[in-house]
Amino acid sequence: MSEKSKAISIVFLVISVLSLFFIVLGIRFHNRTIDEFIEKEKKEIDTLIASQHDYGLGPYEHRISNLLQTSENIVGSFAARDREALRATALPKFAALKRENAAFRIMHFILPDGSSFLRLHDPLHFGDDLRHKRPMIDAACSSSVKLTGYETDEYGTAYRIVCPVLSGGACVGFLEFGIDICGITQALERKTGSAIAAFLLPGGEGEAERCSTHSCSLADGKVIISNPQLFAGFPPDFDFSQDGREIDVGDKDYIVHSHADFVDFSGRIIGGVIALQDITSGVRQKKLFIVKAVVVSVMLLSLALAVLYASFGSLLDKLHQSRQELGGMVRKLSDEIAARDKVQEKLENAQRSWVKTFDAISDIVTLQDEGMRILHINRAGCDQFGAPAAELRGKLCYELFCNGDVPCEGCPIRYAWQNHLPYTAEIRHASLKKIFLVSATPIAGETGGIEGVVHFAKDITAFKEMENQLFQAQKMESIGRLAGGVAHDFNNILSAVIGNAQLSLLKMREGGEVTEEINIIIKAGGKAARLVKQLLAFSRKQVNKPVLLDLNKELRDTWEMLRRLVGESIESTFLPGTNLWPVLADPTQIEQVIVNLAVNARDAMPAGGRLTMETANYIAGEAGSDGESFLKPGLYVRLSVSDTGMGMSDEVKTHIFEPFFTTKEQAQGTGLGLATVYGIVTQNHGDVFVQSAPGEGTRFDIFFPRAVAPFAGEYEESRDDWQEIGFLSGGKETILLVEDDVLVRRMSEESLQRFGYTVLAAKDGEEALAFCAGRRGNIDLLLTDIVLPGINGIVLADKIVAMCPDIKVLYMSGHIDNSVVKQCAATATKNFMQKPVSPAVLAHSVRHVLG
Repeated sequence: MSEKSKAISIVFLVISVLSLFFIVLGIRFHNRTIDEFIEKEKKEIDTLIASQHDYGLGPYEHRISNLLQTSENIVGSFAARDREALRATALPKFAALKRENAAFRIMHFILPDGSSFLRLHDPLHFGDDLRHKRPMIDAACSSSVKLTGYETDEYGTAYRIVCPVLSGGACVGFLEFGIDICGITQALERKTGSAIAAFLLPGGEGEAERCSTHSCSLADGKVIISNPQLFAGFPPDFDFSQDGREIDVGDKDYIVHSHADFVDFSGRIIGGVIALQDITSGVRQKKLFIVKAVVVSVMLLSLALAVLYASFGSLLDKLHQSRQELGGMVRKLSDEIAARDKVQEKLENAQRSWVKTFDAISDIVTLQDEGMRILHINRAGCDQFGAPAAELRGKLCYELFCNGDVPCEGCPIRYAWQNHLPYTAEIRHASLKKIFLVSATPIAGETGGIEGVVHFAKDITAFKEMENQLFQAQKMESIGRLAGGVAHDFNNILSAVIGNAQLSLLKMREGGEVTEEINIIIKAGGKAARLVKQLLAFSRKQVNKPVLLDLNKELRDTWEMLRRLVGESIESTFLPGTNLWPVLADPTQIEQVIVNLAVNARDAMPAGGRLTMETANYIAGEAGSDGESFLKPGLYVRLSVSDTGMGMSDEVKTHIFEPFFTTKEQAQGTGLGLATVYGIVTQNHGDVFVQSAPGEGTRFDIFFPRAVAPFAGEYEESRDDWQEIGFLSGGKETILLVEDDVLVRRMSEESLQRFGYTVLAAKDGEEALAFCAGRRGNIDLLLTDIVLPGINGIVLADKIVAMCPDIKVLYMSGHIDNSVVKQCAATATKNFMQKPVSPAVLAHSVRHVLG
């Protein structure tokens, strides 16, 4: 053999060995890549199957408890055994659960004896005894505790939750939820992309499955209840208990994943889930790669042999050149690997920096999907809810914040998803006892859609407390001004009363006439009563007697009086609106509003000017409306009062509705006029706005809600003219007077006796009941104060009416901020008197009630 042949043979042998080595290495590398891909896919499938109970079924154990705790109508109907009412109240819940999860199939109410009361999934089938054919129901009836597990009946195999229903502390039955097994496997198929089937072990298959019209049985007794056509091709002796076993069926290759995790209520395994991981493509790639590698190697070896024989001379030079090129490629590859390592390190640093920044935010920050399920949560959120991030991921936002099963009212996440815009709202979460400023910002995807929402929740509880403290401080400032004004006016009134009372005593001792002094005392008392009414109107606690009113008519009736009130130097104009809607208000209060605004306008135009009053219908919130932006949307009747007076500054406008605030000179105004207007308007559910500037006049716009139905009450004006007492009629009836105040009781008793009535005076309810029990004759009227020591006037009246059915009742009170008084004033307007009560009012009211 020549040297050339030897060299060629040696080179050929070396090339053959290297080729074989690289073929084996390439096959192993290729197979390992495919095996890693298959193993990764296998782990994902196993993870999804294993987590199905925690994330797909576990929440329903909480939801069945929440449903029974929050749905009193459902529990009440079940406890009353009202099947139709129960069906009507529970059916919407059942429908909502089915829409949320197509696998939710069973909602079943069961009586304590184990008989079916109502199947919402089959409402016509009820009354059958379940204890003999449903071990789970038998156990629940015996223990009265919540049970969970898989079980089979005529409706198929399902994951079931049986929870006792408690009413008044007693078990009135059971509520059963059922998630269909086929629905579970279908959900897993959608998530994994693999063929999924459920199987039952011998003795666990029960009756024929409704979830599949086809099924197949295996040799060892297992029953496949979905995808039977696929498993029918398996060998009869195939052992499904071996997880991860490979098998070929027809022209397909699979890895079988077996999870025997269907456990009944007693812990017995009755079946599980089989997943077929299709590895056909990977197996074929392995085989095809081997064939290609061998073919390519043979072709290369043949070509190399031919080249060696044809040009062995230049082979060594080319080998040397190839070695240099290979060295350059190795260096380049090393540089690329080093650069990739640096990029990877930068990515890892950026990830760590993002996590640090995310967790450094003191507010609660979450990233949520469209279903409001939490994808990421920062450390502040974990601290708030007392759980690690891994445990909070996957939970619904409203489950954590408001401990409910529906989104919070006004939740900004829903608006962000719907409008693709950021949204912020202030939400109070009672379960956390905190107030949050919540903002939701959508995250735009590459295609223009929304990939998620960033949810910020800032705890502003302390801020709101400080805000309330500031409001309280401002309120105390106003109360201080109010107290000073009240003290000033009442001191003047008391001076007139005390001074004239003492003058009357002096004149009476001297035998002089005291009529003038008595008149002054009565006028001072009337002034005090009007001041109290103004204060009550300002505080919105005056007894309101609303009727259906036409503001145009009210203005026309008072127009001449208003013109005389403002004087001839002021031009007065009334512009009535057409087809004006009615309003519901107290006529006396409306007149007070009109007069106060007219007086305020008159005082603003000492040198004369123009006063304009106009009415109009107004629709708040209508497109193009020019009204106040913060007026609640709705239908209103607007009363506008404008003048051409001196106007006022912004600083003055901020105080005009405060009591006893006035810009007028001393003794020219009390400072209660506009405060009274504001109190009356707000008491009647309206609002008032003012527009003014120095030198440009003032305009008040008052908005009363449109009345949608006539008011059932009746307005009656009390006659309070003391000079006409002699013309009022009295009577001979017997009146039981109950009043704890000695002075008021004495005045009322003497007044009624002067009108001819027989009066039995009692200081409290017990003494009044004693009068009734010990008197033989009839008592015609009970006149009682409402707020009494011991039992109140309303309870006393009920007891006396029970003793004397024919007796009539008349209430009175000066304590308007009492819930009992408000109830009486609202329901018995004809038989109620507001203190102070004069002898004329007392006589008129008593005669009116007695008839």
